[in-house]
This record gives sequence, C-alpha cells and structure tokens, in this order.
Amino acid sequence: AGKGFDDMARLGKLIGKAKIVALGEATHGSREFFQFKHRMLEFLVREMGFTVFAIEASASACLNINDYVMGRTDSGAAALDSQGYWTWNTVEVMDMINWMRAYNRSVTVERRVSFVGIDMQVNAEAYKRLITYLYRVDSELAIRMDSLPRPWGVRREHYDNSIEGISSLAFDADSASSSMLHFATMRKQYASGLHEMTLRADDMVARSSMSEFDTAFFHLSILNQYIDAFAPDAKPGVRDQYLADNLARYVRESGPTARVVLWAHNAHIRKGEGQGVKWMGNRLNEKFRDQYYAIGLTFDQGAFQSRDVGTDGKSQLAEFTIGSAPHHMLEWYLASTRRELFFIDLRNTERKSVDVVNWLAAPHYLRSVGSTYANELGPTFVEYIPSRDFDGLVFIRRTSRARPNSSVSNVRTTQRVDN
Repeated sequence: AGKGFDDMARLGKLIGKAKIVALGEATHGSREFFQFKHRMLEFLVREMGFTVFAIEASASACLNINDYVMGRTDSGAAALDSQGYWTWNTVEVMDMINWMRAYNRSVTVERRVSFVGIDMQVNAEAYKRLITYLYRVDSELAIRMDSLPRPWGVRREHYDNSIEGISSLAFDADSASSSMLHFATMRKQYASGLHEMTLRADDMVARSSMSEFDTAFFHLSILNQYIDAFAPDAKPGVRDQYLADNLARYVRESGPTARVVLWAHNAHIRKGEGQGVKWMGNRLNEKFRDQYYAIGLTFDQGAFQSRDVGTDGKSQLAEFTIGSAPHHMLEWYLASTRRELFFIDLRNTERKSVDVVNWLAAPHYLRSVGSTYANELGPTFVEYIPSRDFDGLVFIRRTSRARPNSSVSNVRTTQRVDN
C-alpha cells in the first residue's frame, strides 16, 4: 500500500464502471491476501471514486469501526476488537482502517469511505442498540423484547468440509431436538418483534426520527437473520441470501453514484452456484449483472492462520503451513508459470485461444480454507468454474500467516505443518 498505482491501471480499465468490486480469498488468514486487498481499496477509493467498504463481518458491530474511520472515536484497536471476528482482528486490517481514517481526514465529506459489515453473526451490539432505542420510544415493547433469550447464545454446530472449512460434528439427537425447539421459539418471538415495530412505526418515528427507526429496525432484522441462518434446520444458502440482501441495502442507501468494495471468502463472492448453494455472489450477479465484478484470490503454498479443530487442536488460532498444490489442481497449473504474483482476466476472452477459453470454462479444484482447519483432513479444495465464477483471479505463489493483534485470545505460538 502507498506505493502508487501505475501497475494497476489495466486492472482499473477491466473493472470499468462496475458498482461492486468483490475481493475474495482462499483462506481467512493469509497476510498477502489482506495486503493485496488493502492496496486494492486504496486504488479503488483514490483512483476510481469508491466510497463504501463492505466486509463479511457483523453488520452491527462494524458500526464501531465506521465511527473510528470517520473520526468520531479514537481507538482503532478497541473498534477492531469489538467486531468479534478473529479473522479480521489482525495487524493487516488495522493498517487498512488506519489508512481509511487518515484518508477521510484529507478529503471532503462526499469523498469519504465508510466501513460496513454485512453478516448476521456476533450480535450483542445489535441487541444493545435495539433495546436502547426501544426504551426511548416504546418502553412496553422494550421490556418485552428485553425478556427474550439472546439469539447469539446458541449456535448450530455443523460439519462443513466442502465450503469454507471444518467445524465440530453435529449435535446428538437429544441436543439437536432441544436446539431446534429453542430456535423455533426464538424465530416466533423475534419475528413478532418485527411485526410490532412495523405496526408502531409512526409513533416511534414521532419520538425519534425516521433514520433512527430504520437503523433500529435493521438491528432487529439482523437478529432475525441470525436465527434463520443458524437454526439446526436452516437450509443451505440462507446466510448467503442475507449477505446479499444486506450488501444490496447498503448500495441502495448509499445513493446512485456510490461504488462498493466487498471483502469476503472466495466461496461467498463466486458468481455461480456450487455445492448445492446459491451464494451471495450468485445473487449479486443476478441483481447487478455487469455492475458486479468478482476477483478471486488463491495461492500455491505457504502459511495461513485458522482455528485448529483437529485432534488436540483445542480450537486454538494456529499457524498452518502447507506444501505445493497437488497435481492437476488449478493452483498447480498456475504455479507452473514460476511467477510469484499475477492476475488473470477471466471476463474478456477475445485474446485467448479456444483451448484456453474452454479450459477456464471447465470445472477445476481450488484451495478453500475457512475459519477452521485440521491437518488430519489434509488440504481442502472446492470445485469452481473459473470463468463462470470470477471475472478475475489473483494468484500468489507463497503466502504467510496474517498477524493476529494482541487482543485475540487462545492463540498458539507454535506452527503446524502439513506436507
């Protein structure tokens, strides 16, 4: 970052007038991915007029980060820690939000870049802000909502090896039944809260403002989204539906000229369906068409950080190191170029041979690591169709671990190697 953009001019032409530029990642813990995204953010903001940065993180808790980058609060470390995702609580992301804050101080109000979350996890802040608002405008509804179980208290444990990573195995039958009943009850209670707020909207707005009401209603909507997406009986893709809905909301509310930089896992930004899931990127591509530009990021070998859910892993945040991609994986072909870093234009085919076009339009396996990992299961790969799922692909031959900030807990200091 901060080294000029001469080498990115061609990429800017490829992006053109796209309204949303999505930046993916094969892992949630690679330093070079984060640094590339920081540089892309600087380029898109300074050179192309982007004014919204959205990330796969808590919609409510990221409000604290936005306050920091807008200069309304002074502790970036506290703001970043409060968003609750260890994945983003790193030195690299801290550097990025510090740049955003400095940039915003140097430009006019209309050119400032905001920081927003689009996810429905980590919701204590949503609940706190909702209840605070309700006590101001409708104490009866506030007392009723304040007596409900907190929706972030129980979360579905699931096994998901095919998409973003691995977490613990499912509940046994008794606990699963209990959890389903718990979520079913919460779903009715929190949906009733949305209904009541809708009925009482005029009175609430009269006691506050339309903006305050809309924000509080959004917080309650996020809590409902969490219940829907993480209930034991949730259907695949519900979370991605809400990720897309929340991103579209920010696009709509930011005005007709707003342009958005989106940070999420490769799986979420992909433009096609896969593994039986209609992904966020698939939905955004259907809605925005050529205005949605998705860039995947992948690597051949190196280190990354993730929660260790393997034998004796204790879910510690650990550094993993893996060797070169296996033969015939997409990264194996990319590594055979012997280049350290490059970008592949997947949207434009006129300068490519028929064989290359057909090869990029065929299924290939790419690396895919989410918030959890286990050496016992070996490297994880997911099938993509490159030219269908992405408009561009960034390849970095070797990566290193993203650096966790000191506030991150349960961090292992030794490295785990998977050859």
